[in-house]
Amino acid sequence: IILRMFALRTEFFRDFWNVVDCLIVASWLLSVAIISNMVFDPLLLRLVRIVRLVRLLRLVRTVQLFDALYLMTTAIKSSLSTLLWSILLLMLFLVMMGLFLQKLAEPYMLDESKPIEKRKQVFMFYGTFSRSMLTMFEITLGNWMPPCRALVEHVSEWFMLLILTHKLVIGFSVVSVINAVFMQETFKVATSDTRIMLMTRERARKVHLEKIKSLFGHADEDGDGRLSFAEFHNAFDDPLVTSYVSALDLDIHEY
Repeated sequence: IILRMFALRTEFFRDFWNVVDCLIVASWLLSVAIISNMVFDPLLLRLVRIVRLVRLLRLVRTVQLFDALYLMTTAIKSSLSTLLWSILLLMLFLVMMGLFLQKLAEPYMLDESKPIEKRKQVFMFYGTFSRSMLTMFEITLGNWMPPCRALVEHVSEWFMLLILTHKLVIGFSVVSVINAVFMQETFKVATSDTRIMLMTRERARKVHLEKIKSLFGHADEDGDGRLSFAEFHNAFDDPLVTSYVSALDLDIHEY
């Protein structure tokens, strides 16, 4: 790092990863110098060094094997605003529904004439705001039967209609729409990102080239690596070759 600093001078600090390297080395020196007086675990500083692995993402732009990874990371980056609004919308529905169910279940939990074990089970799901919110996430995205059964079996069977309505409207319809929006963002990135378009065209070009090589290899009857006019003419007399060429969007009548 010192040699790079002498070589690059002020340009050294303009690279974000050089700054990260400096922070990692400084954290190591700090952990070695004052490890006995540190009030926190020095292993936390060593975890920062894992950030160096992020530099491997640079290979995504150069190695063709990582084309799918590049598409995913680019789509995620472009979908951050959509993710934020999706979280806010979903949280709004869950907060309203969670408070509503907690308020409806409160009289049962406070009724001392009811069995204590049943009241504890209802309290486990709807006793506080935080418990209600966790329960709403469970109903919407996870195993929704235990929270539903706690209300239906102990409080009232009418809760079944309420929770089923929430599951169908929010857990199915709204979540499906959110998933569809993220898929649309992914397709938008795939069709608008310059690098992805170039990768797609290059991949299509290679596939087309392999098909043309296969066609000319089939037409080369003597296998000398050269295609004479007679071999070319004979190849196109084969109906199978004619159909294959048509599938490649080539008009044989032009030749």
